[in-house]
Amino acid sequence: MSDPAAETDTDRPNIARVYDYLLGGSHNFATDRAFAEEFLARWPDARETMRVNRAFLARAVRFLAGEAGIRQFLD
Repeated sequence: MSDPAAETDTDRPNIARVYDYLLGGSHNFATDRAFAEEFLARWPDARETMRVNRAFLARAVRFLAGEAGIRQFLD
């Protein structure tokens, strides 16, 4: 079995880690942060847009799991 940490490419930005950075997370690297800052320079509202997206996702899953009775989700 391979070590996932050994396979992590930290020299190139990863969209999941950029998203993490924009949401204030800590699971990102310098290259992800640099890319995110360039992205924010072009789209200053991106951070708020990501927060709104995350809030919508939480509401949608809560509804689907509660009222709609969905029990399995794919991410």
